[in-house]
Amino acid sequence: MISDVGAHKVSIARTYQPKNANKFIISNGLASMGIALPGSIGAKLACPNDPVICITGDGGALMNFAEVETAKRLGLSFIIIVLNDSTLKIEQEMMNKKFGKSYGVTFTNPDFVHLAKSFGIKGEQAKSLVEFENIMKRALKNSDEIVLIDVLLKS
Repeated sequence: MISDVGAHKVSIARTYQPKNANKFIISNGLASMGIALPGSIGAKLACPNDPVICITGDGGALMNFAEVETAKRLGLSFIIIVLNDSTLKIEQEMMNKKFGKSYGVTFTNPDFVHLAKSFGIKGEQAKSLVEFENIMKRALKNSDEIVLIDVLLKS
């Protein structure tokens, strides 16, 4: 599992416990945005028979979404979960703390499902936990393709 989810990173690191050692990659240090997609490509190339799940925020996904073309061209398969709240949460929190308000941290996302399809991969949107669970079950069964799950979060 690859994670680059900004404000959600700590929650995932605390709650997800991999069954095997060295199977969870998370951006630490400077919390580099955009590492999840290229990191997932590297993980899949290193362990082609293992499932790879990429978890990224919407801002991080937009930074390197072009790498989906590379993954598709290489014939890789993994799941991309985009946590979509149309906000750069860490930047918002830092600005609010330092300046009392934030600027330029909210944005209108592209339609991630259509964006996925434009790259030739499957895209589905989850508006609830039940929808997410059903999409994940299907995606894990179809392990021969790249599947993007756009998870709409309430701001």
